[in-house]
Amino acid sequence: MDELRDFAARHGLNAPRNPSGVGFMVESRTFGRYGSQLESANGRLVSAQYHFAD
Repeated sequence: MDELRDFAARHGLNAPRNPSGVGFMVESRTFGRYGSQLESANGRLVSAQYHFAD
């Protein structure tokens, strides 16, 4: 999850806050219009799905 937080910081994304469960990583410059839904368990990323609000 640390690598995911580093990636988010480098690319202007808001990193997910919870180490497990469902969270979102979205672009801060578009106020969350574009992003990904992330599912994690035990501190590991299980799946990621792209989402956009149009």
